[in-house]
Amino acid sequence: MIEVNEVTEVKKSSNDSIIKKFNKDLIIYIPAIILPAILNVISIMLYTRIFSLSDFGNYSIIISTITLFTTVLSQWIIQSIQKFRPQYKKENKIILFDKYLIFTIQVLVFSIITILLILYVVSRLLLEFEIDSIFIISGFILILQILFVIGSTIFQSDLRANKYKKYQLINSVMKFIFSIVFILLISKTIGLVFVGMLISLVITNFFLYKELNLTYINKNLFKNKNYRNFLASFVNYGFPMIGWFLGSSILTLSDRYLIGIFKGAEEVGIYSANSQLVMVGLGLVCSPILSAAHPIIMNATNNKEDVEIENVIKKFSRLYLLLLSPIVLYVILTKEIITNLFLGEPFREGSIIIPIILIGIFFWNFTMYGHKGHEIKGKTKVMLFFVLLSGTVNILLNLVLIPKYGFIGAAIATLIAYLTYPVFIFISSRKIIKWNIPCKSTCNIMLAILLTYLVYEKFKNSFLIENSGVYIDISNLIISFIIIGAIYLILLIVLKELKIPISFKWVKK
Repeated sequence: MIEVNEVTEVKKSSNDSIIKKFNKDLIIYIPAIILPAILNVISIMLYTRIFSLSDFGNYSIIISTITLFTTVLSQWIIQSIQKFRPQYKKENKIILFDKYLIFTIQVLVFSIITILLILYVVSRLLLEFEIDSIFIISGFILILQILFVIGSTIFQSDLRANKYKKYQLINSVMKFIFSIVFILLISKTIGLVFVGMLISLVITNFFLYKELNLTYINKNLFKNKNYRNFLASFVNYGFPMIGWFLGSSILTLSDRYLIGIFKGAEEVGIYSANSQLVMVGLGLVCSPILSAAHPIIMNATNNKEDVEIENVIKKFSRLYLLLLSPIVLYVILTKEIITNLFLGEPFREGSIIIPIILIGIFFWNFTMYGHKGHEIKGKTKVMLFFVLLSGTVNILLNLVLIPKYGFIGAAIATLIAYLTYPVFIFISSRKIIKWNIPCKSTCNIMLAILLTYLVYEKFKNSFLIENSGVYIDISNLIISFIIIGAIYLILLIVLKELKIPISFKWVKK
């Protein structure tokens, strides 16, 4: 008979191994997120100074469209890989899994190419409409981007964070270099940005799939019963996730389309530039945490009880609040400095929407931990219903607010819609795997944030440099970061939310 203290030791050891793995993967994922984010910021700085409002607005709409279709067409496979690959690996059937997966990818790519060819022929012959070269290039980018995110997900699922980091960095650096070089040396046209993206994806995918050792399958597997069962499991689990990610894309991207319809490409450019800065800022911290946490949580479900999973999700929820709250405060307090430094002058009037969008995205990303219980239990249809409900709220509010208030109305609509989803998930999780938000820690963190805000606002004129300019703005951002970070950390220690010395061990709390 196993003693109670032996069971406790096993659970403690298991939790310690999860924390150690998370800490290790988090350190690996950080550069895979930070460098691309930095390159994105530099790209925004250049694009908003090189291109006009309307050109940048059109660029944003095309990127949004590629992102939307990449999400819709690939996420059912990506989510299913995260769900089922660990199971096949545990049963020593990973070779079979890879065989079935590559055939599924081949069918998907062939289907996309067929649809694109049909659209091309119809537009040329029946509609007598000549498709712009940018849209042809975008079609190839779509296919290659789908292949890239699927391949990257395999590395994540296998907990091969170093490989994931490697190819994220290669793709980001090459995309940046090719795009900028083409623009500066050949022509300052937006189409060359897409050419740079295309070339970088071709090179990256070639080496990525070579390292994964996923080879072409020339046999029709639809007649294979085991493959049909494999595909059915992907469809049953992953297809509702298509709807979920479509709904999330509606939340993220629909405002751009509606601004374009009601107000034109120029306001799309202003809105997109400022919202991209928000996403990059939060992504610097949020993405590495989620990238490290997600595969760990999904891999842990095979041998853990619901209560233990709840505790793991609770730890990550606390970590998110601890790290992301000061980032939100920092961006809100320095939004004018940020836009002066990173955006061309015509785009800076949009800085007013930064706090609105920032708070919405903060709560949206927080829910990525809260709905992990729904993913684990296969309640993807519930997630789909909630996100479509939030997406509907967003569209309806946009239709009302954009005609009257322009891009500011779009930001308000997005905030309200973003706030509805976490409420739905929190209530629903009580019947599945509870999303236990650490109340004491949350109160301490919010109190620290409030006091940090008050102290900064009271004394900012004492340490910020007056006037504006590149070096002055950079100095003010660095000074503000140090001051806000120091005040926040001191308050957390005073409130006993962190212990001295501060290290990754505070995740255990």
